[in-house]
Amino acid sequence: AGGQLGAKTLGLWSSIVIVTNNVAGPGMLVLPRVFQEAGWVVPTLVLIFICIGSSLVTLFLIDAMARIPGNSEFQKRIEFVNVFEHYWGKKGMALAQTLFLVNMLAQIVSSIVSNAQVMDGFIIFANPWHTTYALQLYPDVSFVSWAPPTNLLAGMQKTDDSVEAGWMSGMSLSSAAVCHLNNKVTPFDDGPGSDAKVLITAGYLSLAVILIPMSLMNLEENITIQKVSFYMLVLFSLEFFAQFWVEGLSAHTVPAFGENYSHVLGSIIFNYAFVVIIPSWVNEKRPEVSVHKTVWISTIFATTLYIVTGWMGAMAYASATGNILTTLSNACSPNVTRVSAFLFAFGMIGLGIPFMSIVV
Repeated sequence: AGGQLGAKTLGLWSSIVIVTNNVAGPGMLVLPRVFQEAGWVVPTLVLIFICIGSSLVTLFLIDAMARIPGNSEFQKRIEFVNVFEHYWGKKGMALAQTLFLVNMLAQIVSSIVSNAQVMDGFIIFANPWHTTYALQLYPDVSFVSWAPPTNLLAGMQKTDDSVEAGWMSGMSLSSAAVCHLNNKVTPFDDGPGSDAKVLITAGYLSLAVILIPMSLMNLEENITIQKVSFYMLVLFSLEFFAQFWVEGLSAHTVPAFGENYSHVLGSIIFNYAFVVIIPSWVNEKRPEVSVHKTVWISTIFATTLYIVTGWMGAMAYASATGNILTTLSNACSPNVTRVSAFLFAFGMIGLGIPFMSIVV
């Protein structure tokens, strides 16, 4: 058995790690595309506004927890829905429970989808046939496979004329931008106008085998995993920034104001849906840990990371995808960036899935 539930062993650093990991979720992967479509002014201002608003809402929720009789020092185990039960009664709790489950399910599903895509890219990268597989359920039931286009390295400098050599050596930094411009290399993505398909991919199944056992832990048992996830977030974000810089930051000039603002608010708010995990953290933190310091350090750090990722990612690629990791992990990127993207997807986004499952 692991740590005792409610033992209150989480210190300041562990608390910052947990909150930051839950702010920096799968929604950050779409930000380069948002910056390309909407320009840099509106998304940046919305990020700052939502950062401040979500931080204040979080602190108000914690204050509401502390005002429940007998819980001024968080002696009781009060979860998210229990706060609504105390102030709004049984009907309020039922509404909060429903919205809580919908929110957590949306985050878990989003994380699984984005990770499964990258995991399929890892399977392509790692196996000698450079192919991934899937069970297609719609429009017909069949086993299908996907491999990058054979003309992937057309026009690139390489040691010989074989595609295999390009896979083994990896794309050079100087040629990666041209490759991304000329090729679509997202597994099982046939592009706009293609027929809809329902697939269970090898990447999806691999992710399930790895993450389901982790979802059976409690929060304190999961903290080591969360720390590893945080360190991976910092390390690989720096590598991605370096890759963006090498790409030239000139493939697409990000205007101050764009033409499409439809994805700004939804994608950014989705990034800050961390308030639902706050009561679970409060129940496990040490009494001396400052909630204000934890919340503000975490949200400001994550927001800064969002702005830099959105801005640099938008400038580095002529057409950013809805999941920047599929760009960083595909065959057009250098091997160091591809491996970093694989590890980031699993370590940062993937390891957040067990945490959200534990909270639920």
